[in-house]
Amino acid sequence: MTRIFLSLAIFTSVGLFVALGLGLAIGDATQRDLAVQSRVTVHMLTGAAALVFSMLVHALVVTYFMGTGRWLEETCNAYKL
Repeated sequence: MTRIFLSLAIFTSVGLFVALGLGLAIGDATQRDLAVQSRVTVHMLTGAAALVFSMLVHALVVTYFMGTGRWLEETCNAYKL
């Protein structure tokens, strides 16, 4: 599971940093230029996708830790630790 978590964390971080880089490369987002507005749209969609993927990874981690905690509790109760 560690390798999967590491891969997902790296992929999530890369996605968030790509969204950050796209946002910083926009320049003045208040311009009415079509090219600028296109970059804003790409930035927003990339950021939203990275955010959703990040939330899914966090949900997976929380679920894993809940399952591990329950397994530890059952083991401790079974062996009276």
